[in-house]
Amino acid sequence: MSDSPFCFAQSKIDGNGSLPAAWKFLNLKEVLETPTIKEAPWRIRNLVAQGCGTLISAHPHGMKSFTWLQAAIDAPMGNQVWGHFPVTGVKKTLYIETEDPEWLLRQRIQQLARGMSIKASDVKDIGCFTLGVTGPFDIVKTGDKLKQAIETYQPDFTVLSTLQGLLGGRSWKEQDEMAAVNALMVDISAHWSPLTVITHSPWDKKSKRAAGTITQTANFQTSCHYQKYTSREGTKVSIDVDSKIGADAEESNFKLRLVSDLKLDAIKFRYEIAHTRDEIISHIKAHPNEPTADLAAAFDISDRHARRLRKDVFQ
Repeated sequence: MSDSPFCFAQSKIDGNGSLPAAWKFLNLKEVLETPTIKEAPWRIRNLVAQGCGTLISAHPHGMKSFTWLQAAIDAPMGNQVWGHFPVTGVKKTLYIETEDPEWLLRQRIQQLARGMSIKASDVKDIGCFTLGVTGPFDIVKTGDKLKQAIETYQPDFTVLSTLQGLLGGRSWKEQDEMAAVNALMVDISAHWSPLTVITHSPWDKKSKRAAGTITQTANFQTSCHYQKYTSREGTKVSIDVDSKIGADAEESNFKLRLVSDLKLDAIKFRYEIAHTRDEIISHIKAHPNEPTADLAAAFDISDRHARRLRKDVFQ
């Protein structure tokens, strides 16, 4: 359990019926006399903060679990996550996989290690990254066991993949059925370990959010929605970030590029800047005679998308 000043002790009620230890009440004077908190206590800047939850959504096979497997290795190894996001105070991570088999996870970790140039001899602390392979379980009924695992491995953040297999028959479209699930997620994030939860998104590509009740996202301070696509440079995901804890505005959208070496059987994900639609539109207006193929190449978009944007400008 974290001893961060932003987290509180595990909830307990003694025999006298006192309030839970995790509950904290502050008067105005105490708040005003406390030094101003200028930014969130980031673990991964703009993505994971102490005492907070992060929700990752995408269509199936959208590379959300794969990219966060790298993040959980990058951070405790002292790397910037995906070669870009700074890490603070992360010595240990816990990655819990509930869907994929152990052999596939071992394969992916070995591929990522080769892509990241990490050898077994580079791992000085064998507990820096822990992989849990659990299979599906009812997260509400097994919540105490999940907390026990976190208490055992003491991660500075935890990744849980994936939510839809842990609902125990509950409908994620019904708020009353999801209430206990969401309450557990908040409890773990606030009192045990910052929790990154991976889940699916609706098939409707216009719905850039997690599947299920819309209020679910409100339980997480940061949400990231993935959209996978193929460009001239290979496979990428475009990621939209929504944060209520002061993430940098320029990081509200970015890309991760899949970099692979077939000869070495090596893989890694690398950060890239994403151009906004407004930026591309401004470029089209400034270069009205630019060929569609050149526009697509300049912004790493498909010819079809480039033609659609040009049509929007000149129709």
